[in-house]
Amino acid sequence: MSVRSARSAIVSVLPILLFIFSCNDDNERSQECLLKKVTSKDFLIYDITRNDEGLIFKVDYEYLPSQAKVSSVFEYDAAGRVEKILEQNSFRTYEYSGTGKVIFEESFHRTDASSPFSSFKNRTFSYNEQDILDSVIHSDGQYASYERNAEGNINRVYRGWKGSSESLLTEYSFDNKKNPFGDLPIMYTVYVLGEASVITTSLNPPAFNINNVVSSKAFSNTGEFQVSSITYTYNDAGYPATINGETYEYDCK
Repeated sequence: MSVRSARSAIVSVLPILLFIFSCNDDNERSQECLLKKVTSKDFLIYDITRNDEGLIFKVDYEYLPSQAKVSSVFEYDAAGRVEKILEQNSFRTYEYSGTGKVIFEESFHRTDASSPFSSFKNRTFSYNEQDILDSVIHSDGQYASYERNAEGNINRVYRGWKGSSESLLTEYSFDNKKNPFGDLPIMYTVYVLGEASVITTSLNPPAFNINNVVSSKAFSNTGEFQVSSITYTYNDAGYPATINGETYEYDCK
């Protein structure tokens, strides 16, 4: 059995439920929180607006000190699945499998408001026998594949090019607290200082975890690596209150 096949076999038996969280006490078990805002003293404000059904309608970014504003607007189909994500001069569309998992993303771009949109890249999402995200293939031939630990967190990301062998890109370790990004669509990559909770690399893989990344080990092509760590404080419900100095605000039930 190849290393890739062995890893896929391991992944196929690991459960992953985005809305099951590690809990440490009765208070954490009883409260669920939806992320509302992330603020940073350095440059970023991240603000989420939800519609009447509780689905994310808009994500606003405000970059300080220039206060330049960027927004992502979400459109949904009748089944409540993200159909399109729009930004100022770009948008992305999505196709789904019979089980409701996203399988294809196409990105469109224009140079300015008077220019027509044109397709410029796409991503294909693949799943294992348990219908768990296994890999993402980019239109330029790059791909990323994922290995999960027993809790369902992605602890290793591999990269490669179509038709060639893959290599280890990043290893992650986690806390046992709740991921604040649990209700965001998996294909929507959120950039957070220090790569907290969301797997973000040069390939932009769209994979979310159940818990929060506390350290990462990034490997070069020669096998050398660089270790980064992330510092958290938590609220009473078990969600991050601060991540590397960023402040997280929630609506809790």
